[in-house]
Amino acid sequence: MIENVLSQITWLKKIAAIFPKKVLFGVGCFDDIGAEAKTLGATRALLVIDPIVAKLGIMERAKRSLENQQISFEVFDGVEPEPHIEIVHKTTQIVKGGNFDLVVGIGGGSALDIAKATAIMAANPGTFEDYIGFGKVKRRSKLILSPTTAGTGSEVSAFIVITSKEGEKTLTVGQEVSPDVSIIDPTLTLTMPAKVTASTGFDALSHAVESILSVDSNEYSEMFAFKAIELIGKHFRTAYHQGWNMEARCGMSMAALLAGFAFSITGCVIGHGAAMRLGEVLHIPHGEACALCLPYTISFNIPVAAGKLAKVARAFGIDICGLSDEEAAQKCARFLKSLVQEFGLKATLKEYGVEKADLEKHVDIFMKRSVAEIKWNPRVITKENLTKFYEDLWSGTL
Repeated sequence: MIENVLSQITWLKKIAAIFPKKVLFGVGCFDDIGAEAKTLGATRALLVIDPIVAKLGIMERAKRSLENQQISFEVFDGVEPEPHIEIVHKTTQIVKGGNFDLVVGIGGGSALDIAKATAIMAANPGTFEDYIGFGKVKRRSKLILSPTTAGTGSEVSAFIVITSKEGEKTLTVGQEVSPDVSIIDPTLTLTMPAKVTASTGFDALSHAVESILSVDSNEYSEMFAFKAIELIGKHFRTAYHQGWNMEARCGMSMAALLAGFAFSITGCVIGHGAAMRLGEVLHIPHGEACALCLPYTISFNIPVAAGKLAKVARAFGIDICGLSDEEAAQKCARFLKSLVQEFGLKATLKEYGVEKADLEKHVDIFMKRSVAEIKWNPRVITKENLTKFYEDLWSGTL
């Protein structure tokens, strides 16, 4: 009897969600950073920031807010794109020698990931390499994160991506990776150049689409992911072409937040696996690599997820009236490729100077290093179909 009842229930999948303890969202809320630090009981903060942050007036807002709450601080602005483990080693020395009880990350995904890693090392022995992997982090110092881009989702995710000494992008995942407070103020994104708006926006869109495709996708994660896609479909072009448009910036910031929630629950699939490997080998910035891979990620998974991908197309605002699910999904892939090109980003590996003869090397690297994405992808990944994926990625075939 119980077996018959259970067989009719679609809610049997266990859902595990790791989120920040507190999220603030809104125009001007960045100025609450001092009050939030005070609420956490902090007295001395290490600020980990992008170098550009100091030049945009954002740093002055942070200083004023912290000083108003009598919180002392030091600033580390040595963050680099696609952060390397050596940067974490530097911040570890600083945080362990400075009597800090709070780490604050302000910037793009690189600054936020370095801040997360620094907070872990402030409360733990050894080196950061000891905490790479799943579930190894048990404690950290207090942590506040505030993004200046709209895309990476690092401000709310339970993931850290750091490049190892060997040049591999590593994942650190766990409950304590997520911050105490995430402050998302869309005014911090107003100064983003158009190209950064495009690349980070595609990162957010990839998080949402790949979360929906993941074998761990569920009703809870899809609630966040589909809303993120809807917001990106509505606001992406405006944010790119009219960077001063506050409504568009708010929409993209909210989309990045929701997509960050979604992929923290589900993980990502073949597209992010490929994007990370291309970042390692070709040093393509992560958002640009996500933009490159997303259309082909959709096309690759049509055989097993056409229905979901048709819903993605509809959520984005693509006209799919009268089309089958497969046709709608393929139209979605082609539309997104055209959007990549419209925004001035490269849409094929060939455009990055990759030789066709080198594709086998990329396939082998993916199969070796993208274990998590292979597990999460709905279509079983084999060397044969992955080779076809890379061939299409190289030639632009959809």
